[in-house]
Amino acid sequence: MVRTTGTNTMNHNTNIEADMAGILKLQHELSRILADVVDPTAGLAEALDRAATLPGLDCVWAWFTSPDTGEFQLGNCGGIRDALTVELDVFSADSPVGRCLMEQREVGGTWQEAWPEKADLIRNLGWVQIAVLPIVSQGEVVGALGAGRKSSECIDEQCRWVLRTLANDIGSLVAGIRKETQHRTTSENLRHALDSFADRLFIVDTAGIVLYHNLAVTSGSTAGVFSLVGTDIEEVLPGLGGCAGPVVTSIDWCAAPRRRRRRHTWSTARA
Repeated sequence: MVRTTGTNTMNHNTNIEADMAGILKLQHELSRILADVVDPTAGLAEALDRAATLPGLDCVWAWFTSPDTGEFQLGNCGGIRDALTVELDVFSADSPVGRCLMEQREVGGTWQEAWPEKADLIRNLGWVQIAVLPIVSQGEVVGALGAGRKSSECIDEQCRWVLRTLANDIGSLVAGIRKETQHRTTSENLRHALDSFADRLFIVDTAGIVLYHNLAVTSGSTAGVFSLVGTDIEEVLPGLGGCAGPVVTSIDWCAAPRRRRRRHTWSTARA
C-alpha cells in the first residue's frame, strides 16, 4: 500500500514537472512571438492561439480600450473564435469588471460570481470559469486579457502566471507601437513645417552631415527630385559659417535599431 502511494506520488511529481516545463516553453514562445512581430495584429492572434493550448484553458481573448469612448473593445480571440465575438464584443470601463480592471485588479471565478451581468448571455456557450487581467502600458490600463474554460475547476495559478506574462508583453508591444507612432507623427509634422518655407532649409549634425532638407532645396532643379541627405553641407553650401542660421535646439537622438544615444545639433542654413 505504501509502495503504491509512493509510486503515485512520484508519477504526480513527474507530471507536475512536465507541466511546468511545458508552461515555461509556452511562456518563452509567447514572448518570442510578440518580440519578433512585424504585423502586431497577426502576432497577437498567433500568441493568443498558442496561449489557448495551455492545459486548463479553452479560449483566450484580448480587449483594447477605445481612445474615443474608453470602452473595452474585443480585439482578438484564440481558441474558439466565435465564442465571444458577440456577447463580450464591448463593455464599459464603468462596469463592475471594468472598474476592477481600471484599478489594475484581476477578476476571476465563475461567470455568475465574476461577471453576473454577462452570465445569462454566455450560459449557452458552456463557459464556467473565467480570468480577466488588465493590460498595462506605461502605468496606464490599455486593455484586458481574458481566458475561459468549460470545466468547473478554477483557472489555476500556473495559467494565470502565463497570462500575466502575456499581458505584460502585450503592454510592452502597445508602448512600442505608441512610441513609434508618436515619433512618426512628430517627424511628419516637422517635415510639413519645414516644407512650408520658401527658403532652403537644412538640418545637419555636429559633423556637418545633412540629416534633412526641405522641398525648396530640390524644387526647380533640372535634375529632378533628389536627396542631399548624407551629404557634407560644405559640398552644398561652401563657407556655410557665414550664412548659417542660429542653432535651433540640441536633442538626444535615439539611433534605431541599436538604440545607441548620439548627440546631434539641429541647425538651419539658408542659402
